[in-house]
Amino acid sequence: MSNRPDLYNPLLHSIATALDVPVTAFLSDPVGDEGGDVIALLRAWAAIDDAQGHRRVLNAALREADRSSEGSGATAENVTPLTPDHN
Repeated sequence: MSNRPDLYNPLLHSIATALDVPVTAFLSDPVGDEGGDVIALLRAWAAIDDAQGHRRVLNAALREADRSSEGSGATAENVTPLTPDHN
C-alpha cells in the first residue's frame, strides 16, 4: 500500500480546485517550511474529534485570512468550507 494520495480522490480534487493547483501538486514531496506547515495543520485538524473544535480552527484561520489578505478576496464571508462529494 502506498502513502501517496489517490489521484482520483474527490476530496483531493476539491482541495486542488479551491487552491487553484493541479491534483498532481499533492503527489510530490512538500517543499520547504510551507509544506511542513500544511502537513502539521492537516495533522492537527485530523486530531480534533468534534465539529465545534473544527469550527473554532476554521474561524481562526478565516480571521487571519481577513487580516492578512486585505483586498485579495479571501474573507470569512466568501470562503466556503470544502465538502466531499459522497456520491
